[in-house]
Amino acid sequence: MKKYLNNPDFINWVYNPNNENSKRMEDLLLKHPKDEQLINDLKTILLAIADENKISIPDFKDEVFEAIKLKIEANAKQRNKPHGFSRIYKYAAILVIIFGVAGFGFLAQEINF
Repeated sequence: MKKYLNNPDFINWVYNPNNENSKRMEDLLLKHPKDEQLINDLKTILLAIADENKISIPDFKDEVFEAIKLKIEANAKQRNKPHGFSRIYKYAAILVIIFGVAGFGFLAQEINF
């Protein structure tokens, strides 16, 4: 994150997009495609912060960095949070296996007698 927040080309691209810095960002994304989501999230957050608070990024870089970090961590936790249904399916599958093994054992005993 810091490498983008400390990059003047990135900051210029966010606040003053033009053909030149847009091309630089496209090149950067081609080199680092895994950072695309991070870059888009940073851009969205920086624009939202600037609109809401009318702050100057260089003056408040540490505060902005922390705000962005917290927002991205919150989003990551929300994306990785297990859904209630998946937990239910896991326990249901365990019960099906237990009853299946027990049922198979019971039938095997009945057939031998």
